[in-house]
Amino acid sequence: MWTSLFLLLVLSDLLGEALYTEKEHVYVNVRKTWLDAQKYCREHHTDLLSINSKYEDGNLSLSWTNKSLPESWIGLHLDDSDSLRWSGGKIMSYTQLTNDEKMKAVKCGTKSTQGWHLKNCSIKATFNCFQTKVVLVKENKTWEKAMEHCHQLGKTLVNLQTEGSVVKTLQSSREAQTNHLWINLRYLSNNWLWVMQRGHLERKIFAAGRGKTMPQCPAWNDHCGVLSLEEHDFKSWDCAKKLNFLCN
Repeated sequence: MWTSLFLLLVLSDLLGEALYTEKEHVYVNVRKTWLDAQKYCREHHTDLLSINSKYEDGNLSLSWTNKSLPESWIGLHLDDSDSLRWSGGKIMSYTQLTNDEKMKAVKCGTKSTQGWHLKNCSIKATFNCFQTKVVLVKENKTWEKAMEHCHQLGKTLVNLQTEGSVVKTLQSSREAQTNHLWINLRYLSNNWLWVMQRGHLERKIFAAGRGKTMPQCPAWNDHCGVLSLEEHDFKSWDCAKKLNFLCN
């Protein structure tokens, strides 16, 4: 059993993470309101586009310029308490909105070559979706069986080492049938590790503000990691429990 698991973990390292590429950005040249754009993206792709780091925003800005894209909807919006969120519910941790933009009495976000803006949600504009590579498997399996299943797809359990990967994975998990999903996190050699990756938990996840409650000495059977869809955070879990999971 452990030999087969080891081979799967080696493959996990080779497959890597890279949850965002330009190919996942889908510009839709049809004018819709923000809510109708969100509905279209969810029906035909994954969701409205989220942008979660300066690096990601820079890459997209180059794409905007090279393709001469107009100002168009992204997944940014203000909720009823005026908190900035991405489509899918995740509170925003990175923004390019200026203070003047934040003071506007409007709630939906666009991106242009000049930056991010807030607009009236009922305005019709073209929009930006993203198409995830993450596969949500709505079958209940143990952590090891989930890893084997992902391997059969030529993938691995998903690694969530950046804020962007967490946000896009949450957006990809709306149809999950369990509140917790297996991810590629395992307690090995007295450390929480992204399997076969070089970094330990405290180096890889704390930078994104996650995993701070992960026990440093978990119960013997709680040696596998899950993503909580309710808390948007990582938890230690019994590896023998059967859950939905995410392959990438």
